[in-house]
Amino acid sequence: MKRPILNENVKIYDLERKEFFYEKVFGEWFLKWLYRTRSGSMLSFLFTKLPFSSIYGGMKNLGFTKKDIMPFIEDYDINIEEFEDVSHFKNFNDFFIRKFKDNMRSFEKDSNAFPAFCEGRYLVYNSPKETLVKNSWIDPRLFLDKEDQNIFKNGQVIISRLAPVDYHRFHFPDDGKVLKNYKLDGLLNSVTPYALSAKPDVLMTNKREITILDTSNFGKIAYVEVGALSVGTIKQTYSYDTFKKGEEKGYFLFGGSTVVIITENKIIDFNEDILQKTKEGIETFVKLGRSLGVRTT
Repeated sequence: MKRPILNENVKIYDLERKEFFYEKVFGEWFLKWLYRTRSGSMLSFLFTKLPFSSIYGGMKNLGFTKKDIMPFIEDYDINIEEFEDVSHFKNFNDFFIRKFKDNMRSFEKDSNAFPAFCEGRYLVYNSPKETLVKNSWIDPRLFLDKEDQNIFKNGQVIISRLAPVDYHRFHFPDDGKVLKNYKLDGLLNSVTPYALSAKPDVLMTNKREITILDTSNFGKIAYVEVGALSVGTIKQTYSYDTFKKGEEKGYFLFGGSTVVIITENKIIDFNEDILQKTKEGIETFVKLGRSLGVRTT
């Protein structure tokens, strides 16, 4: 795969509208300082290794942060009509983990379709060896513990990055059962393009939770939630060993983050628009439940 040339601005392709837009990055000045200056690099341990994220994220549970909700909605042009009543939120984290109104999003009914499990910015790869994030090769198998790395060596990779402005709940992409779940401790670097350009191993070294699923239509998949700067909590909300397509799996508290899925085999024929944009180094914004591709025959 040709190494893409990336612009300074974060350019995103909107799959539904078939057009590009530029992402307005939350805390952009701070992130540029942290990852693009010598002083920021020298002091990064204060934010990624110490309890900064837990403290900062925890502050978003305090009542006084309710006043930040409407300015955030206005600054980032969030269509609040799609979500439950904002007036009921007691603090910023209540707003951050907001749910869609009933029937606002739906999952593809075709069992052959692999749906977007988050509402986020997607990159897709047909092999772990092809995974190129912000001009650097990464090995997604290193997201997992050693026992699972060999199982997923021949699969495909789907990366969904959630910006702070996005819906922050994540869902099951198919019917199936949970085989196991475990956590791997790590740092809490940002997952923005600024951080990924400076530290290509962020997704492999950040705190993450892994669930190995056995799905009805796509075989075994590794479902990986990656923590990030100011994300002190990854909350699992599922309670049973079995699940249905579209059911909520969990959510992230305040901050941007990422969900990665690795399949056991090459089983998805990815949407050509998403695949081509990935080759160009451009993320594609996909709404929750929309098809990322179909099962190969």
